[in-house]
Amino acid sequence: MQVNRASPKINIYDIDQNKANYFSRLSKYYKNKFFLNTKKYFKEMEKIKKLPTLKLLHKNGDLFIFNCFTPHNSIREGKDVRLSLEFRLRLSDPYKSKKYWLNKTNRRGRYWLLPDNNIRNFSDKYEREIIKIKKMKGHKKKINLRNEEIKQFLI
Repeated sequence: MQVNRASPKINIYDIDQNKANYFSRLSKYYKNKFFLNTKKYFKEMEKIKKLPTLKLLHKNGDLFIFNCFTPHNSIREGKDVRLSLEFRLRLSDPYKSKKYWLNKTNRRGRYWLLPDNNIRNFSDKYEREIIKIKKMKGHKKKINLRNEEIKQFLI
């Protein structure tokens, strides 16, 4: 059964790997709130609008999975809802690679070690995280990373 005419649809632009790489390099700008009001943003949007789109048959229950750097947008029709979910893969040890910590667009620091049991509040979460980190090699640097992440992005 096709989606109701009043439901928004998704429009996915048909790009190759080179274009996906190009858009991934732009990610350092597009996550910046100031980028949305720049000439560069509008130039990029004009380029995107000229790209071919995939011919999608929207049916109830369909799921579209694509690279997050693939340009896409909603086609607004009516007042029904289109549900969009974002999934990310995470390492079991967010401290294993510090390369992406404190990077505004792809921060590993937003991920914490998985808790052993229920957490009551943020202070509890933080204290348990620090206890686990202290058992690791190079724990002082890792604690500093966690504290900087909190200071820059959560406070």
